[in-house]
Amino acid sequence: MISSVSISPNGKYLASGGKDKKLNVWDIIELNNVSRTFDAGAQINQISFNPKLQWVAVGTEKDIKVWDLMNVSTKPISVLEIDLSKS
Repeated sequence: MISSVSISPNGKYLASGGKDKKLNVWDIIELNNVSRTFDAGAQINQISFNPKLQWVAVGTEKDIKVWDLMNVSTKPISVLEIDLSKS
């Protein structure tokens, strides 16, 4: 089930994610095939693109992860852990 969708500011990419814990980035011209897939490690609740860089961020139930779409690595460039003990 998809819970969040976002279109990049340049109009080239569409990103989707949800309960399957996968961030799928689609080329908007070629919507038949996923261009890139990233493992968010938790259900994705929100997706957002950086307006100037080719970065995409996801908010999950336990953290925020940022990926650089220009990097071939599937590992996030940044992870912000959420301290659930303060909730």
